[in-house]
Amino acid sequence: MKTLSIFLGLLSIIVFSSAVLPQQTPETAETYFKLGLADLEADRYETAEEYFSIALGVKPDHAAALLARAKTRHYKGDYSGALADANGAVKIDPALGEAYFLRARLRGFELINDIQEKRKDIAPDAVGKSVRLILEDYDAAVKNSYISVAVFKERGEHKCLLLSMCASAVADFDRAIAIEPGDIDLQERRTVAKFKSGDWQGATSDYLKITGRTAKKMPEGQIFKTKRSYQESRELAKEISGAIAQIFLKNSAAAMEDNSPEILITELNRGIALFPDNPALFAARANYGRFTNSKEFLESDALRMVELDPFNFQTQRTALHYLMGIQKCSRALELMNRAVLEDPRNAEAYLWRGNARSCSDDFQGALDDNDRAIALEPGNETFKANRANLLSRMQQTAESLETYSSVIEELEAKISSGQNENDVAKARREISYALISRSRIYAKQNMVKEAFADLDRAVEILPEFNNFRTRARAYLWQKDYEKAIRDYDEVIRLQPEALASYIDRGDVYFQMGNFESALRDYEKAAVLKGDIAELVQRKIAAAKAGLAAR
Repeated sequence: MKTLSIFLGLLSIIVFSSAVLPQQTPETAETYFKLGLADLEADRYETAEEYFSIALGVKPDHAAALLARAKTRHYKGDYSGALADANGAVKIDPALGEAYFLRARLRGFELINDIQEKRKDIAPDAVGKSVRLILEDYDAAVKNSYISVAVFKERGEHKCLLLSMCASAVADFDRAIAIEPGDIDLQERRTVAKFKSGDWQGATSDYLKITGRTAKKMPEGQIFKTKRSYQESRELAKEISGAIAQIFLKNSAAAMEDNSPEILITELNRGIALFPDNPALFAARANYGRFTNSKEFLESDALRMVELDPFNFQTQRTALHYLMGIQKCSRALELMNRAVLEDPRNAEAYLWRGNARSCSDDFQGALDDNDRAIALEPGNETFKANRANLLSRMQQTAESLETYSSVIEELEAKISSGQNENDVAKARREISYALISRSRIYAKQNMVKEAFADLDRAVEILPEFNNFRTRARAYLWQKDYEKAIRDYDEVIRLQPEALASYIDRGDVYFQMGNFESALRDYEKAAVLKGDIAELVQRKIAAAKAGLAAR
């Protein structure tokens, strides 16, 4: 391979020197151009670029070779080199439509990099100027007969998202859909553009097609039939905005599965910018912050969720969970005080207010609230298990163990009866929590055998993320590293977005002396934010030091 590289280098020098080899002809350039195309098609970018460069050395005005090399450099990530070649191709052949399209894309990458690197410092008028240049290239591509779904889709996106020219963007999405009529993504983007441009009827029509609903389900069997239906259209628009917001939630979920946090937060930020009144988007971003230890938006997003959906107890409870996770206990207590005032018969509101109080170490207040919840729902094992947990935190160990044992016995009976599938599923979840909690008390009492018996039963009943993680930590406590690794493998398989799990597994590998695996896990957690970021970097350095010392 090295010999071939040297040969190609020498050949390149010879070809570029027309004075030495005057016999070279345009046919020579075409030969190397075709060789380059074959390698480009086979994803052999290094040799493809060399062939295109040789062809251009023979025939510098070979516009197609410049465009091909621009593509090659683009695929290699050499955007500046690709942009220079695209500029050259357009200058040589102003009718080369694909060159304009590629240049539009490259200018788009350049703009995105400027925005990301300069963040808020980049001037809005500079962005607008750059976008208009990009749009001019898309226009030139179409004018010169380069027609494709990508051209219209990307031009529409630039118009609507960066210039607020959403009405004009609709025409682009229409043309893209005409080429690919079954592309749901294009239909969703057109719905967004129509909605943002104020075309309620068009947005509704698209929405109905995408969701498979029919106009007959709308008021009076027609949409926007009279002026009186204007308010109805506004209400429907809210429904449409919620449906469109799901696009961004779907994209962010896919990014989470692919372990791409940058894409995930970008999608959520875009969704929030478009639909600032959608609580689900704020909930998703808060959830992202919880998993990545990013506190930048966590508190404000949790409070915004409740502000937008003030009478939904599920929203209040989720927000409380996020706030307690960052020790914003007083904020969490405010939420649950309001929930209790709104519905004094809501047993769960007392339970969760008790949890907010325990967050501030007010265990007696928490126990009082928990007892109110039990009084409202005497047969609720969850409330009883929570009471046992509070008793444990108040150092009333014997009473706590007795309560847990009673709860576990009742739940085991429910599981054994198997009368109602939903009740059994709920009982499995509740008993797993109770077993995990009782195992912790046994561990504190150094009753190792009893603790692992509860952990094994919890995993058997409910083989989920938290149960495997808890048992993995218990194995680590006992220095049973192999079993700890097996459980952490399951933890990561079940919830790959919880990046802190990679730190935990990395710690086990580190203690085993497997520094290579430890480093690999630590580096996967390197995107975490906040206080934990510095800790991860220290662990990475320690793993590298361990490898170097071998």
